[in-house]
Amino acid sequence: MNSLFKTLAVGAFALAVSAMPARADRVYFVDALNGADTNNGLSTGAAFRTLTKARDAVRTHISGGMTEPVFVNLRGNAPHVLAATLALTPADSGRNGYTVTWRAHPGEVPIISGAATVTGWTLHDATNNIWRAAFNPPGGQTDVRWIDVNGVRRRMAVSSSWRTGVDWDTTGPKTAASWYPDDINPTSLVVADSALGYWANPADMELRWDIRWKSHRIPVVDIVAGPIANTKRIILQSEPMSWLPSAGFEGARPRPDRRFYLHNAYELLTQTEGTCYYNSGTDFLYYRPASGENMGAADIKVPVIDGSLLTLFGTSSTDRIRDLSFDGLTFRHTRLARASALGSLCGQAGKWVDGTGFQGADENEGYLVRAALELRDATAVRVENCEFSRLGGAGLTMISGVSQVTIDRNFFADISESAIVGGTWELLNLDPGEAKVEFITVTNNTVDTVAVEFSGAPGMTFYYVQDCVIDHNEIANVPYSGMNVGWGWADSAAGTNKTARNKVRNNYIHDYMNVLEDGGAVYCLGERLDAANRDELSGNYIVVAPPAGPKNGHSGFYFDQGTKYALCANNVFNVPSNIEKGWLNLAFDGNAVGITADVGNFTTLSKLGNEALYENPDVIDGIISNTAKQVFVSNAGVYPTAAWPAAAQTIIQNAGPTTVAAPPAPTGLAATSGDQQVSLAWNAAAGATGYNMKFATVSGGPYTVAASGLTATAYTHTGRTNGVTYYYVVTATGSGGESGNSNQASATPSGGGGSTTVTFTSVAAQDGRILESGENTGVGGTTLSATDGGNTGLRAGDNASRSQWRTVVSFDTAALPDGATITSAVLRLRRGTVVGTNPFTTFGTCHVDIKSGTGFGGAVALAGADFQASADATQVSSLSNAAANGDWSSGTLNGTGLGFVNKTGTTQFRVYFATDDNNNSVEDYIGWYAADNGTAANRPVLEITYQ
Repeated sequence: MNSLFKTLAVGAFALAVSAMPARADRVYFVDALNGADTNNGLSTGAAFRTLTKARDAVRTHISGGMTEPVFVNLRGNAPHVLAATLALTPADSGRNGYTVTWRAHPGEVPIISGAATVTGWTLHDATNNIWRAAFNPPGGQTDVRWIDVNGVRRRMAVSSSWRTGVDWDTTGPKTAASWYPDDINPTSLVVADSALGYWANPADMELRWDIRWKSHRIPVVDIVAGPIANTKRIILQSEPMSWLPSAGFEGARPRPDRRFYLHNAYELLTQTEGTCYYNSGTDFLYYRPASGENMGAADIKVPVIDGSLLTLFGTSSTDRIRDLSFDGLTFRHTRLARASALGSLCGQAGKWVDGTGFQGADENEGYLVRAALELRDATAVRVENCEFSRLGGAGLTMISGVSQVTIDRNFFADISESAIVGGTWELLNLDPGEAKVEFITVTNNTVDTVAVEFSGAPGMTFYYVQDCVIDHNEIANVPYSGMNVGWGWADSAAGTNKTARNKVRNNYIHDYMNVLEDGGAVYCLGERLDAANRDELSGNYIVVAPPAGPKNGHSGFYFDQGTKYALCANNVFNVPSNIEKGWLNLAFDGNAVGITADVGNFTTLSKLGNEALYENPDVIDGIISNTAKQVFVSNAGVYPTAAWPAAAQTIIQNAGPTTVAAPPAPTGLAATSGDQQVSLAWNAAAGATGYNMKFATVSGGPYTVAASGLTATAYTHTGRTNGVTYYYVVTATGSGGESGNSNQASATPSGGGGSTTVTFTSVAAQDGRILESGENTGVGGTTLSATDGGNTGLRAGDNASRSQWRTVVSFDTAALPDGATITSAVLRLRRGTVVGTNPFTTFGTCHVDIKSGTGFGGAVALAGADFQASADATQVSSLSNAAANGDWSSGTLNGTGLGFVNKTGTTQFRVYFATDDNNNSVEDYIGWYAADNGTAANRPVLEITYQ
């Protein structure tokens, strides 16, 4: 077991951020203290001030394409306080196999915050040490659920003891049957005067019930005289009270005889120090300091951002945001206005009831709690070395259409709801436009003290998800279950998107169920796709906490109603002797099917939950062998004193976050075409023990794994279709996990005669157009463009001043084999527009010159001198007239030109017409798309065939 709880500090995340790149990557800097949005952002001394400006600058830079990774470095000298949610869209995605990374500046710890600082505190009540300050929140905010005092969450005031009621809003006591609100619509709770007391501002208050596996919070409208003597009527908000019948099992709903607590009243400040109260009518915030706090030096912040700090939303399942990375950032201070406005009527596992319907297979009602970081229609995203803390909602959610996301080495602490949520309860049957949540990797994360406000949420929640790996995490100090995997009850059988093939491995889960009951370290629901696609729970170390509630109905692993098809193997369970359900609990109605838990599990207690429903009720021995339901359970060994054998000790030591980082992404990936195959080679990555090769038929993916566990740095992908272009990336794997993607490489297989055809796309940063400095000067001027993503990025012809346009396109042809004999090379430029008269009709031949290696002007970067610089060979080809926009101008190199194609570096071409201008003082030119164009199919290509 590799616990991080005693050693993990916020500053440690900054040490894990990769060093500044040595290559010429594009790096923007953001400094909330010293920056200015009028700067260009390209150095620490010219940093932007806001993240919004950095986003817009990156968006502009990559709009035509990417030829290098892009980084946004956040300085840590002051919090980056957001005025509103920062929204990233597909316009902010990485391109051409490159990633946009938002990261901590090396050695620093930047904080993205949604808080406002409150100053001007004065002593209001000296007797009770209550202070107050004016707080005028932005955007109509009418609630404060908690505040941050010197880096510690301070909650709204709460009663020090629980109360109970007399009845719902009736005129006298009734039998317990009246407490079941299936056929009534209660609007108030009748409470004895002696149990309630006086409250000056009841409309600010809310009631909280913690009942079995649910925690409910319901807003108060008013408190008035009761219907019978010596009572008060607490009028509760009609919504969510009208939704009570939809809250699922009656045994966990609010009821008059069940204990509740009072929250958020000035009078409660006298009961508990270190709590706050906000009077929405006067806009005064009150606080009773905790022992030792100095209000004269206190730093007090109030969350004002409602919901999310950062969203990564695509526009649809076919237009996803992609190729983004977040490294070393801290997310803090969100609020959840929905909780104050409509309460939090808990359904189960973080799902809040919102109207009718609860757990049916096709229901759509419910509220998914907002998170600091939200993903929807997103792919190829990494979140690593980040901290999520002091948040009023969840930490990170992946809603729908999310795939290939890695969440690695993050720290989640002091969060009101779940740390991580994957999918929703609605995804059992995908609606038009919806897509799966799949191929999510959650590794090496620490979850410590979450669901601190909404106790019914697990530490992590995964609804209908597929092919997710939840590995080497630590989860602790959770009021309910450590983790929820799967959804749906017995009625999920007809679903089209069932849970499938998830791996819950090598996790260390302890100190859970410390408020509620009837849960587990891993709680499972719902039918998996089938037995061949079952979930796997293996290598986990579970320390089952003593019961906190009046009952002890919780366990290690819990396979509840409708759970079908799961493997539970090689886990260790340290179970107290008074745990009713033992190390594994099966559905109380005997509805679990296809559960195999008879290999390598160690426990201190042989007891099983509901064993009698699956085996002979007269023989309770901790062993189940039920062939009808395909449920097989037994222990590898029972060790009551936890004197574990070597095999169990190995599991314990391996569980929890690892201390080894994932290897870096491989570099230098090159693809070479063959007959029905593509040969790939790349540079070794430090610390890699293997490689995964992935491919797609669309540039940028999504990628499919072609081969995994490769040990060599070369691979031949056979069985390909000639004439189809394939796009490849490779990742490195090691003991610390999987790296990000390498650069993307592409090739088009071709057959016959042993020839190979390779297609190269031009290098955007080296392409562009050059305008002659003046008529008949023959010298390039200063009007250059290497970043024009429009339809005239490349030009040939003239302008209205009768100066000539010439184009330069550059290709990295180093992937060609050194011994290759080039038999053909074709240059293709795609027409975007013609301005004036088509120069092909009046300017003569469109010539092509070639320069190998050094570039025309002595460097491959575009420069004015490229206009007239010497070529290795002139007029080695001529381009054809593209008849219409979207057609190609193409030219085949002659034998001289073939000899100057560079097999070890860059090959450049200069394109121009035989006649420099036609002297009519009118623009006449053809515009071709450059490599910066956002549509990959428009970019210049060089097709080379060799033997």
